[in-house]
Amino acid sequence: MAYLNCFFHYVFRTKGSLRVLDGDAVPALYRFIGSVSENLGCHIHMINGMSDHIHIAVEMPADVSPSDYMREVKGRSSRWITERRLFCGFQGWGRSYFGSTFSKKDLQRVVNYISNQQVHHQKVSLREELESFFESAGLSEKFRYFVADD
Repeated sequence: MAYLNCFFHYVFRTKGSLRVLDGDAVPALYRFIGSVSENLGCHIHMINGMSDHIHIAVEMPADVSPSDYMREVKGRSSRWITERRLFCGFQGWGRSYFGSTFSKKDLQRVVNYISNQQVHHQKVSLREELESFFESAGLSEKFRYFVADD
C-alpha cells in the first residue's frame, strides 16, 4: 500500500483564452468537475476561476497520475459543456495546463488564493499570473510554449 500526500494546484484555460465561462452555468460546471474528481478518488479543496480559466486545488490518491486527472477533467467537462450548450462560444479547453504540487501546510494559502480570483484579476492578467507560476516552478523557459499552445 502506498501512503502519499499529493496536493496539486492546476490551472487550465479555454481554447484561445476565450472569455466564455460566465453566467448561471459556472457553479454547475464546478460541481460537474467535482463529481469527475470524486469518481477518480480525488478531493477538491477549492475550484474557482474567471471567464477564461479555472483553478483547482485537489488532493489526489497515489494511483491517479496528474496527466490522467487532467485528461479526465478536461475531456469530460468539455463534452458536458458542449452537449448542454452551456457557454456560448466555448470551443474546448486549451491543450496545455499548469500543475504544481504543494504541501498540506500550504493548503489554506492555496485555497485562499483560488477563492480570491475575481479580486486578484483586477490587478493581474492571466498571462502575468501564469508567468509567475512558471517562474516559481522553475519552468520559465517552458512558458512560451504554454502561451502558444492552443
